[in-house]
Amino acid sequence: IKAIDNHEFDLYYQPKYNLDREIVSAEALVRWIEPNGEVIPPVTFISIAEESGLIIPLGEEILKLAFQYAQQDISLMQRAGIRDIAINVSPRQFTDSDFIKTIIYEISKSELDPGLFTLEITEEAVVRNVDETIEFMNILKRHGFKLSIDDFGTGYSSLRYLKEFPLDELKIDQSFVNEIVENKDDAAIVSSIILMAQNLGLDVVAEGVEKEQQLKFLKLNGCEYFQGYLFSRPVPHSEFVELLQDQVKSRIRAV
Repeated sequence: IKAIDNHEFDLYYQPKYNLDREIVSAEALVRWIEPNGEVIPPVTFISIAEESGLIIPLGEEILKLAFQYAQQDISLMQRAGIRDIAINVSPRQFTDSDFIKTIIYEISKSELDPGLFTLEITEEAVVRNVDETIEFMNILKRHGFKLSIDDFGTGYSSLRYLKEFPLDELKIDQSFVNEIVENKDDAAIVSSIILMAQNLGLDVVAEGVEKEQQLKFLKLNGCEYFQGYLFSRPVPHSEFVELLQDQVKSRIRAV
C-alpha cells in the first residue's frame, strides 16, 4: 500500500513489431522502482497483489500512468505509426465491479481516444463467468477500447466462446512459441491458432520470439505481429520514446 501511495510503480514498454520489423504497438508492463533505484519485476509482487486485493488500486495506478504517458507521447506515436498501447488487466481486476466505471472515467478525463488502447485479458479471466465476460467486453467495445486475449492456448475451455467475444486480437502464449522449431506438437498448435485467428478476422501476436528460426516459422504460417527478445526487451518509458524517435527518422529517410 505504501509503495502505491508513494507512486513507486512505473511502466516499461515491450514493443510489438510487424513483418517489416517496425514498431506498431507496445505492451505497458508495470515495474516497482524502489527508492534506492532497484527495479523489481512483476513476478515478485503481482501474485501477492492479486491475493491481497491490492491489484485493484495497483491496476488503477497502471491505467493512470498509461494514459498519462500516452498524453505526452500522442504526437510522436502518430508520427511513428503506433496504432495502440496494450494494458494488461488482471483476472481479479477484470471481475471487479468498479473496473468498468474506473477505466471509462479515467479515459474520459484524459481526453484520449479509447481506440489508442488494447486491453489484454488472460484466458483465466474470460472463462470464469462467460456471460459476464461478454457483457463487460461489449461495454468496453462500445466505449471504443480494443480487446485482446493474452497467453492464448493455455485455457482451451474458451475456444467455443471465441466467436461470441468481441475481440480484436489473440496473443499466442510464449510457452508454445519456445519450442515451435523443435516440437511438432507445439508447431501444430501455433499454426492452428494463427489459422483460426485469421478465419475469425483477428490479429494474432506471437509472444516470446527469441530466435530467427521461430520468426521464420511464424512468418511462413501467416503470423504478422511479434513480441520478444529477438526484437526488444521491455524498456523504460524514456527508452521507448527514443525507439519511436528513431522510427520516425527512418520513416523520413525512406520518403
